[in-house]
Amino acid sequence: MVTPVTPVVADPAAPNLRCTYTHVVQSTWLGGYQAEFTVDNLGPDAAAPWQATFVLSGGGHVKTTWPGPFTQSGSSVKLSGAAWNRDLYAKWFAKTGLTVAYTGSVFPSPSDVKLNGVACTEHSGPVTR
Repeated sequence: MVTPVTPVVADPAAPNLRCTYTHVVQSTWLGGYQAEFTVDNLGPDAAAPWQATFVLSGGGHVKTTWPGPFTQSGSSVKLSGAAWNRDLYAKWFAKTGLTVAYTGSVFPSPSDVKLNGVACTEHSGPVTR
């Protein structure tokens, strides 16, 4: 009896991406803050459509985002583009505003940031666009 072999094929949807991100707290209040989260697609492929995911530890809970939608399950947050910016081409960036509720004395920062499943590094130094 011959057992059929299923070939392993690379995921054609897996992009060849490199990315960085920034998370800047813009204002704070008792129990929350407003921040700007930006992901830069350094290329060479487009993230079409784009989706950024990250972990928000420390009890942080995203309340609102703009301009695109979000979901949160536990500490895992998923952002995506709005209809007019759903594709993130090489050398482009997507900027999302968000409000976060939290309890504690340290603002939770995102970790394990990914763009379409590809790990991003935190941008260091001045941001020029």
